[in-house]
Amino acid sequence: MNGTQSSKHITFIGPTYPYKGGISQYATLFFENLKKHMPAEMHTYKSLYPAWLFTGKSEPDPSSQTMAVPDAIRDLEFLNPLSFYILGRKLRRKTTHVVAAWWTIAWMPHLWLLLKGLNQQVPVIFWCLNTMDHEASPLKYKLTRFLLSRTNLFLADNDQDRQRLLELVPDARVAVAPLPILTSPAITESQSAPPLSPRKDPNTKRILFFGFVRPYKGVMDLVRALPAILKTCPVELIIAGEFWLDSKTEIISEINRLQLTDHVTILDRYIANEEIKPLYRECDLIVMPYRQAAGSGIVNLAIELERPLVVTNVGTLPDNIIPGKTGLIAEPENPDNLAETIIRALNTDFSQQDLAEAHAKRTSDWPRFISALETLF
Repeated sequence: MNGTQSSKHITFIGPTYPYKGGISQYATLFFENLKKHMPAEMHTYKSLYPAWLFTGKSEPDPSSQTMAVPDAIRDLEFLNPLSFYILGRKLRRKTTHVVAAWWTIAWMPHLWLLLKGLNQQVPVIFWCLNTMDHEASPLKYKLTRFLLSRTNLFLADNDQDRQRLLELVPDARVAVAPLPILTSPAITESQSAPPLSPRKDPNTKRILFFGFVRPYKGVMDLVRALPAILKTCPVELIIAGEFWLDSKTEIISEINRLQLTDHVTILDRYIANEEIKPLYRECDLIVMPYRQAAGSGIVNLAIELERPLVVTNVGTLPDNIIPGKTGLIAEPENPDNLAETIIRALNTDFSQQDLAEAHAKRTSDWPRFISALETLF
């Protein structure tokens, strides 16, 4: 470690196990990689969202193969926002920079109190995993701008978020690097059985939607595309992930209306880490029919697990596709075009060598990501 690096002490604030989901996984691996480059400590939550705010079935990650930071300091509480102010006061004397994960408006009051506690004595970098909530509103926009404009240092993983940050904070300094693949043994070294029954017909193709089921992810468009796909080949759609609010009722109603119950399997639960690899490998095609997006960790999982993709032309999703080699690109909110694209993908002989090469090109993602962060110090 050189002299410049050793003079730094970074405090990172974000979630880790037992909290579940991609944000927690990425925050965990971010900190692990940060520590390889400079002295750092992580502060996280001893309690997160209360049950009335969390829309899923349970907050603790059910995985047996976990992704955790054992030495993370658990001194922050959602229902005690002053814990953030107290931490800010402590950090004035012991750290050179604070990096805080930002992904939802729910944390706006807490991070504002952190900044008040720091009293502008320590530079703060917001790592924007989502700059704006997916279900945005004018009030959320104003509150986001209010918080983010308290600093001008940001780390983002795509140019779309960079532009949003410049709209919110005109003098922002934004470092941009693609969101890395996870590269976690908890996922990549799994030997578990897939959480699916054997195929009744060996000729049936399986297409997978994976992740929390929320309206902006376009699962309804995928369901509406299925009848046209079934006219050309036997297909089973796997929807794997917890449903958001009333999404399940609406989607099941559409499945019933289109008489698709024999062609759709729903795994309405959080998919544990050790189940992800066997689930992806059991499916012939990963489909991301998003209506809007900036980036997504789901596409990175497909690259890492070397599965072909169909994504919609939103955000940075198409940037991850080599057409005809690693996947195909469809138009958003267009079930007919989505069906045509999926049919072409199912009839494309994607080379395992091409998929492996696309994965290999991403193995240095984390060093690049940390280097982008360092440009803000």
